[in-house]
Amino acid sequence: MRYWGDGEDEACAYANVHDETSKRVFKFDWAHHACNDGYAGTSPVGRFKPNNFGLYDMLGNVSEWCEDGYDSEAYSKHGRNDPFVSNGSNRVLRGGS
Repeated sequence: MRYWGDGEDEACAYANVHDETSKRVFKFDWAHHACNDGYAGTSPVGRFKPNNFGLYDMLGNVSEWCEDGYDSEAYSKHGRNDPFVSNGSNRVLRGGS
């Protein structure tokens, strides 16, 4: 259940999600919404419908820059439960759509 109801394909009206647009640009392998919000990456603030409290951008459209240093082998080297990598200048981005 989402704040707009049960319709998965309504997601493009309410949030910047992984949809037809981002699938074309990023070629992700995971499932996507069968709609098109027009944004492959982040979108302008307030572009989608608000939730019932009048709040915009409550789902999707955000990335978190983490303290962790990026290591493509972090989970195999440091364990599966939140491996922390302290070295390197590249940082981990989590979230997004």
